[in-house]
Amino acid sequence: MKNNVFYWLVLCLSSLLTTTQALADERLGPGVSIDPAPSDLALLANDSLIVTINQRAGTASMLQARDGQVLDEVAIGATPGAIQAIPGTQSVLITSREAGTIALWRVSGGRLEQVASLQTGFEPYGIAVSPDGQRAYVSVAAASQVAILE
Repeated sequence: MKNNVFYWLVLCLSSLLTTTQALADERLGPGVSIDPAPSDLALLANDSLIVTINQRAGTASMLQARDGQVLDEVAIGATPGAIQAIPGTQSVLITSREAGTIALWRVSGGRLEQVASLQTGFEPYGIAVSPDGQRAYVSVAAASQVAILE
């Protein structure tokens, strides 16, 4: 079982690196190497999609869970901190440490689209969402506080 999980994870990350490099080639020119540095991920409600946040690239990637194929990659801004799926939905919350924001993203038409963004204070990191998806808690490191969003 452990070998299958490891193989699947390597497949997903390999697919993500290949797609991100293709985007870099398109936007920056061939030969410019980009390592997206996926730093956190969330499994969406139907267990068929994974969304990663990519530290160095400042992007979020949506992958098929079964084979790691990257379906979409969108710019989310510098220094994403954390991602959390909202239970029972096709939506995620993503924090941006430098911008001091938390953003709501949803899957729509096979793509990730930003729905809303709120200021939380500088350096929001972790996110916890209530089981009913109606409340989110965000740690705001610079202020030594927890923001509660409803």
